[in-house]
Amino acid sequence: MDHIHTAFSHLVDSRSFSSFAPLFPRFAAAFVAEGVPVPNLVGFVDGKLWETARPVRGQQMYYSGHKRCHGVKIQGLVFPNGIQPWPFGPVHGSRHDSFMLRQSGLMHILRLCCGVGQTYCLFGDSAYPQSAYLYRIYRGVLAPWQTAFNQSMSRYRVSVEWGFGKISKLWPWLDVAKSQLLLRRDYGKYLQVGNILTNMHTCLYGSIVNSKFGLSPPALHVYMAGGPYP
Repeated sequence: MDHIHTAFSHLVDSRSFSSFAPLFPRFAAAFVAEGVPVPNLVGFVDGKLWETARPVRGQQMYYSGHKRCHGVKIQGLVFPNGIQPWPFGPVHGSRHDSFMLRQSGLMHILRLCCGVGQTYCLFGDSAYPQSAYLYRIYRGVLAPWQTAFNQSMSRYRVSVEWGFGKISKLWPWLDVAKSQLLLRRDYGKYLQVGNILTNMHTCLYGSIVNSKFGLSPPALHVYMAGGPYP
């Protein structure tokens, strides 16, 4: 685990996201072909709370009032080819998804990935702020077209949950709360390595995400090298 985390650090930081920038036009086209009503979308973003055992210290920091459990949060992304880049975190379970977004600098990296005259965006739930680079579902009193948009996007936004689910399915020990002792183990490292191994599995065998959007994942050796992606 230490070897993977050290030798392939480029697969768990911002480079694992920005290296796919040459494929953004292809990602957007795949989403449009599937019926996504956002023409410049390249991926989905969401926060995932991984439940842990109750720590003996700092319980308030790790407690999520929304989920009513202790844990740490990871910011997850998924591309239409099934790859889940840049698992940012972990942060305390009490933190909001918008906090992780600011801390990661994801929007700044995405702006740098966009070419001249082209703006690509990600899509998240109502916890995120709206911007030119990040769309979200509408909330509040909605017009009929906004309701229709939310219903349409919910069918596609679930793909980021499929990504989290694949990690849990392949490495179920990560999802056993009683085994995750925050003050004794580097749980964040486990989650990041689990993300890398899951992407390796996707490169070899595919996933439900890339099947839905009709894109093949990269070859394993290309992914492990961090690109370049043709």
